[in-house]
Amino acid sequence: AAEAAAMCSTYRAVSAEFHEHTIEDVTASIGLAEEPSQSRSFSPSWRVTAAFVSATGLVGLASALLLAAAVGTPITAASAVLRSFALLHDGRLRLSRGGVEAVPLTLAAEVKYDATAPAPQKGIAAIEPGQCSQVEAGVVSEYAYSLTLPGIATSEACCVKCWSVQACQAWSWRQDSGFASRGPECFLKTGGFKEKVNAPDLISGLVPSRETSPLTGITANYILNYQGRHTSFHEFTCQASSLPTLWRSAGGLSTPIKVLTYNTMWWNIFDHGKASDLHYYRTTNGNSAVTLLSQVARHDLMGFQECMDLGWTLARAGMLEEYGYFDGQEEVCMAYRKSTFALLAHGQAAVAEDKRSTYWRTRPGQWARLRHIQTGQVVFFLNHHGPLPVDTGGACGPAATAHNLLALITGNAKPGDTVIVVGDFNANARSQTMTHLRQVLYHAVQHGYDNILMNLPASSLLSQADLGSGGSDHHALSAEISI
Repeated sequence: AAEAAAMCSTYRAVSAEFHEHTIEDVTASIGLAEEPSQSRSFSPSWRVTAAFVSATGLVGLASALLLAAAVGTPITAASAVLRSFALLHDGRLRLSRGGVEAVPLTLAAEVKYDATAPAPQKGIAAIEPGQCSQVEAGVVSEYAYSLTLPGIATSEACCVKCWSVQACQAWSWRQDSGFASRGPECFLKTGGFKEKVNAPDLISGLVPSRETSPLTGITANYILNYQGRHTSFHEFTCQASSLPTLWRSAGGLSTPIKVLTYNTMWWNIFDHGKASDLHYYRTTNGNSAVTLLSQVARHDLMGFQECMDLGWTLARAGMLEEYGYFDGQEEVCMAYRKSTFALLAHGQAAVAEDKRSTYWRTRPGQWARLRHIQTGQVVFFLNHHGPLPVDTGGACGPAATAHNLLALITGNAKPGDTVIVVGDFNANARSQTMTHLRQVLYHAVQHGYDNILMNLPASSLLSQADLGSGGSDHHALSAEISI
């Protein structure tokens, strides 16, 4: 079902090819904010498909498509597929944990999958009088999905943010996140009430008028994320021009370094699937990912994705005193071994953004520029977590994502620096994103969507290792590189 949602964003381009073959019974207008609207028609094949979908979910959908192909033509089957995607976009179908379900017309009109309704400007929401003063302290209502917004200074501002986001049903706020930044946290929630939990450091509130919101399933999370995070302002470009060129580092100095990349699947391995505002991991003594890190040989540079609190992780692994580290925005972290490197500079910038159909966040490039203490060689280390859907390059496409990553390097590194790029790119080896990057960087290590690239010759890769998953849905990858 999630992959079907991801495909929704592509049906527009395909539809022109089959439009002339469609039997037009009903015309519907499906328009996305910031995208051209396009009229859609519904064929008899769609009616058959819809009947199956209403009754049996995804199994019925597959059966209907096979039936259409058997008794009709490939064009008829393709038309049914397109109608499925169109109705998902228009809110007439929605994804749930059990598959796909039909949505009544009246409900579809109220709740659009695309979340196109603009948020009120400057935090001015349709707040009922006194709502943001009706709060509970020490008790929090947990919902199926939540969105974390760091840096919102007060509980009142968090409440206003929730009211300004149509998909938000409840909110919670804490003064001190407990992270290295020590900043406040705001959490917006949707997808249906689950339970009330005691949480002494949290203040919470509800939006009573949205108690019976029909948003369910992972789609609810995508809508909440998009409404709560997306902005029309970007610090990156979607206009892909020619790829920036990089210098080649000679490599070959006598002392190698060890580099690691690891997506830790934080929500599951650390927080055990519990609500993010509870920070459940802090009640534990560690987990399988921590054990993995503690048992493998020490690495000089480490990049983590889906990482919330690297200080806690390193402490539980018995490694905290050995490393300098940064908890970045958008759940990326990195660490360097203090006996190997001296920090020169570090930073982070957005380089991509998820498509609306599977929206989690903007996608970061987190970097550090470090001097190798023994040799004096400068290394530019870049950690990236790529956009969704997988293999698409996200909202701006693969060429723009590759361009923005390389532009981040050329804008912050200096000629002569050794460049090492690691991360979960959400792009496999044959994707256009990786194809573009290989024009400029050597693709040293790859497993699934996880990669290590460098501006060094292939001979500089001394060894590589798959360290296992540690319970994550990604594997920790290691490379020994002669810089």
